[in-house]
Amino acid sequence: MTHSLHRQGPEESLKKDFVVLAMGTGAGAMAAQKARLSRRFPGLYKAGKAVYRLLRGLKKGRGVHQKQARKGPVIRGAVVLDSREALRDYLKMLKEADTGRPVVVSGLVDEVDGCLREIGLKPHTVQFSLGVFGKTERLPAEDVLQMTTMCGHDMVAPKLVEKWAEDVRRGKMPKEKAVENMARLCRCGIFNRARALEILDRQ
Repeated sequence: MTHSLHRQGPEESLKKDFVVLAMGTGAGAMAAQKARLSRRFPGLYKAGKAVYRLLRGLKKGRGVHQKQARKGPVIRGAVVLDSREALRDYLKMLKEADTGRPVVVSGLVDEVDGCLREIGLKPHTVQFSLGVFGKTERLPAEDVLQMTTMCGHDMVAPKLVEKWAEDVRRGKMPKEKAVENMARLCRCGIFNRARALEILDRQ
């Protein structure tokens, strides 16, 4: 199960929102691959400050943010990509790296499946979100949910999203600043900044 499965929004918006999660022991190939990818893909967002420090350290030749486990160092990482093309190239590079580590991809199933087929891969398991049940009338507005569900731990507060969006509409705050404020609340680091900017533009 992944905490990135419940992102909401129209199909055209979700076509620009892909999350790739990786977790496992053995820093080696996967960590080095992340460092190369961070330089290659401008649409790739490092997930959280911890992973940012990891990537920055690897670029400088240091192995940082590694926790020693019984079987070796543990590296946890996640990236967010804002196009199908970037996802395809990213997965192709992970395939070529052949790290032997499990990778979880979240996104529209047809888009993800299409990328996998193009590079000769097939999913081990497919999970679907069945939606939200209960007193849905108590949920925030749809445009707010598009923002808050981009955090896997529900740490982007709806009231703050509403306030910052209103500040943007009134010219009190640049939309880039509003998006960074929202992203900072997301401790899991899978908030899609590019998509959030587009959502603000539509409001």
